[in-house]
Amino acid sequence: MSRRTLRRPLPAAALPVPPRAPSSVPPRATSRVQSPDPASPSSPASPVSSGSGRRRPASSFLAALSLVPVALAGLAAAAPGASAAAPGVFVPDALTVVVSGPSGSRLGGPDGSGTTYELRCAPVGGTHPDAAAACDRLESIRLDGGDPFAPVPAGRLCTQIYGGPETAHVTGFWNGRAVDATFDRANGCEIARWRRLVPVLPDMA
Repeated sequence: MSRRTLRRPLPAAALPVPPRAPSSVPPRATSRVQSPDPASPSSPASPVSSGSGRRRPASSFLAALSLVPVALAGLAAAAPGASAAAPGVFVPDALTVVVSGPSGSRLGGPDGSGTTYELRCAPVGGTHPDAAAACDRLESIRLDGGDPFAPVPAGRLCTQIYGGPETAHVTGFWNGRAVDATFDRANGCEIARWRRLVPVLPDMA
């Protein structure tokens, strides 16, 4: 009878390990994003308010922007050619009245250059010969809701009555708005418009 030689299995640690083939994929680079330190002076300002944990509302910024049109309106009112005063700004009535007529007449003067009056209301003043009555007339028209400087509506039928060669040019401020109006006496509508503004304009009757 042949004797077999019994071999005891080797432990796993003793088994030979085949060499690992080098990998063609480079290892993945890992990095951590570090949050800025609020206490650090180099950190950018954060829009998150301290203590609340929420973004600050933009209402304060919008409120500041809303004041810009008001400031611009005030500058526009002070500029030449402005059509109205800024809201909340009191502008007293101040008018320059230039009345022209034929040379040698009481309105045209010796050279036909016309006569210029300055009219101020609240307080009453200026070079107008009857400033108090003129301011009262303007106030009466204002209380009635009228506009003494509005032109004759287009298309209105007017009587062909010639009142004279006199003309007037009124500029300035009245009732909080700019005024730039011309007057003449070429027909019945223009004569009535002139008369409505007496004694701001001279009475030609």
